[in-house]
Amino acid sequence: MELHHLVVHADLPTIRRRIEESQEFPGDEERSERVRAFRRRRLTDYERAYETWLRDQAEVIDTTTLTSQQVAAQTLTLLKQS
Repeated sequence: MELHHLVVHADLPTIRRRIEESQEFPGDEERSERVRAFRRRRLTDYERAYETWLRDQAEVIDTTTLTSQQVAAQTLTLLKQS
């Protein structure tokens, strides 16, 4: 079985904006804020991992300026290449 390690990445300002704009539980702001708070707490860990090893150990798809359809297309392209 082949294993594909893909990282869906964005620059930090984009990640922060996406976190703040997210609504995991529409209509339940308290639950959504708990998820956003968790994601904010983990951002430094992700940044450190990305800078020290993650980007070198995986196929990286930079989603900073891509739509979800473009990310899906790029993912399929990467998987078909292997």
